[in-house]
Amino acid sequence: MNTLSISQYALQTKILNCRPRSSIKIQPQFGRQADQSLSKKAHLCFKSSNFKRRSIVQNSAISESVEKQNFITRPEVEDAIQQSLGNNLVETDLQMGTKTVGKVRDFYDLGDLLVLITTDRQSAFDRLLATVPFKGQVLNETSTWWFENTSHIVPNALLATPDPNVAIMKKLEVIPVEMVVRGFMTGSTDTSLWTHYNNGSRNYCGNILAEGMVKNQRLPKNIITPTTKEIEHDRPITSAEIVEQGLMTQAEWEGVSKAAMELFAFGQAEAAKRGLILVDTKYEFGRDGQGGFYLIDEVHTPDSSRYWVKDSFDARHAQGLEPENIDKEFLRLWFRDNCDPYKDEVLPEAPAQLVSELSRRYIRLYETITGVDFVPASGGSTLRPADRIRANVEASLKELYAIKSLRGRYLRPSGAAPKPDAQTSKMPQSQTSHPTKVAVLMGSPNDLPKMKGAVDMLRQFGLEPDVKVLSAHRQPGEVAAMALGARDNGYAAFICGAGMAAHLAGVVSAHTTLPVVGVPLSGGALNGVDALYATVQMPSFTHFKIATRTQQEETRINLGILSLNNNLIMSSRLALPQRPVPALSRQCSFVNRSTKILFSSRPNVIRAIKQRTLQTCASMHPTKVGVLMGSPNDLPKMKGAVDMLRQFGLEPDVKVLSAHRQPGEVAAMALGARDNGYAAFICGAGMAAHLAGVVSAHTTLPVVGVPLSGGALNGVDALYATVQMPKGIPVATVAVDGSANAGILVAQMLGIVNPSIAAKIEQLREENRAVLRKTNAELDI
Repeated sequence: MNTLSISQYALQTKILNCRPRSSIKIQPQFGRQADQSLSKKAHLCFKSSNFKRRSIVQNSAISESVEKQNFITRPEVEDAIQQSLGNNLVETDLQMGTKTVGKVRDFYDLGDLLVLITTDRQSAFDRLLATVPFKGQVLNETSTWWFENTSHIVPNALLATPDPNVAIMKKLEVIPVEMVVRGFMTGSTDTSLWTHYNNGSRNYCGNILAEGMVKNQRLPKNIITPTTKEIEHDRPITSAEIVEQGLMTQAEWEGVSKAAMELFAFGQAEAAKRGLILVDTKYEFGRDGQGGFYLIDEVHTPDSSRYWVKDSFDARHAQGLEPENIDKEFLRLWFRDNCDPYKDEVLPEAPAQLVSELSRRYIRLYETITGVDFVPASGGSTLRPADRIRANVEASLKELYAIKSLRGRYLRPSGAAPKPDAQTSKMPQSQTSHPTKVAVLMGSPNDLPKMKGAVDMLRQFGLEPDVKVLSAHRQPGEVAAMALGARDNGYAAFICGAGMAAHLAGVVSAHTTLPVVGVPLSGGALNGVDALYATVQMPSFTHFKIATRTQQEETRINLGILSLNNNLIMSSRLALPQRPVPALSRQCSFVNRSTKILFSSRPNVIRAIKQRTLQTCASMHPTKVGVLMGSPNDLPKMKGAVDMLRQFGLEPDVKVLSAHRQPGEVAAMALGARDNGYAAFICGAGMAAHLAGVVSAHTTLPVVGVPLSGGALNGVDALYATVQMPKGIPVATVAVDGSANAGILVAQMLGIVNPSIAAKIEQLREENRAVLRKTNAELDI
């Protein structure tokens, strides 16, 4: 048995040293203490004296070789890796459904849903080899990124990722064939292409291979080498055999193989942009029972895929050297050279240095692909990992069940999404993350004539109104379910119309972090005044509502325009009557055209945004917000807005400007706001309170008005002056002295296209809930 030579495994496969990235906050490590005498079933029995002697020699060789590597990684990440050795997520117990333990994942069958928990178990050669710090989190979050970036090729079963180690998927009938797609002649396992070719085979899974090929050579074209999904050991199979044995129909094979090839080509192109080569991978698919199929399990992770470093490949291949890689291949090679991983009953223990190296590579690959710094799980939570996962899963399941009770289904419409345009690689506008869909809700069908203005204006500006009658009092569960699932179901904002008690907008806002526009409707003894106060006077730290003019058709039209402004923050300038569109503004059809943005804010997961999109945002200064007030005496009342904007990472630009004493300066600032990098305005004024209206008259950016208390009427005059705007010049109005809510509302607007802001809003909501839970726990009455 050979002793380990790091020069064969680490030096030859070492990835390029990376520059230090921004620091990450290291949280208490997750995972249960690994059982150091794992079961024989896992093939990791460490009782052999022969193994103990061999292990000492190997670790000595490793120590000497690792010192020569000088491999650079962030100190925080390295510390986290070392602290997690032997303390990884090995097993789980959700205490729900039917549990099945796979090689890496634990599956919980809940009937029509599957909960997949990705552990830190390391598998190869159909066996468990070791446990790797943070592997489960990296695989789950990497796979999530790829699922969302490949949905235009084939639909997938992913519904939610409530925890860094967890994915919840729609339960489907698994097609019992793994679609292995290869672009190179390589591999070390019994089912690998190189192993078969080197043993003389020239027809592998129906693919004819030319003579004279060498290991790691690029294939003339990508090929599929399917394997069966077996309990003991997967076996290669041809497409003809798949159909003959009834594993797939011919139509299924054609559809699935086409999707697999397109997924692989897309993955190779994306990897190449990041300095990587996607060498080979496997895909799994499931049937929906209605003739459709979905991508399941995982996508392009370092476990299911082989990645090489692009820049050094040609030179190393010409010298006969193994490619630099960022996957588990070097660990496979180590086991291959130190034992027979297919036949030996007892395997040697994976050296800690190699396990640490594999963890670094997994993390590096995640960061390279997504462009996001890796943050270990737990987020500062004091819960044990098992308790954390269980709590997150239970919360997500409640949300999914609520959505199903309203929608009657979990999944998006079946069928593959349209492909991107061949020249621009952009998705059709209506097929991206549906950023233009706006829910228009009302408590009664009798309210439809009063809400028709909003629907008409949304359509006029290319938005998609989704009109529903939902009563906050008669259907509270359905209202909550729709709001909870709004972001995942493609909504950008809500418009809610209600009269008298008018609770609809408030109930919706309490269950979503999307912008909510409230329309107080006329009627009843007070003819809309009661609805106005019920809508506008929302509590602090709750998403506030937009109050608008009652009793007139202009109300609904203003709301439609405001929703459009909310949805197209940082997008092309809105062409209102008598307002030409500057040429500069046409350059950035931001949401769907100039950059393909893939945003999402499931409650516990932040999706990655492509770097080019972030750079575009930065160049447009989309986070600067003008905070205006008519007098320096108003600053204490407006401080809440400034503080909230800063808390969400926005840039408040505070100015004292009087609409009556400085009308020219106010108009000039508003007219040039978009070209000067502003995203929105917050305007506070008391008594006559014309400031917000004057600003709105000169800009198509969103304007949030804060009526300030004072004077004989103590703010009621300012409330009416701010909220009762004429048709076409909307002002989003919060409660009297509600500047903090104004700051949150602007953050909600920007959060439509900026997941990091949306995540901070969700974090604030959770902090508020935690305060209330603590208060209840401390009550002693």
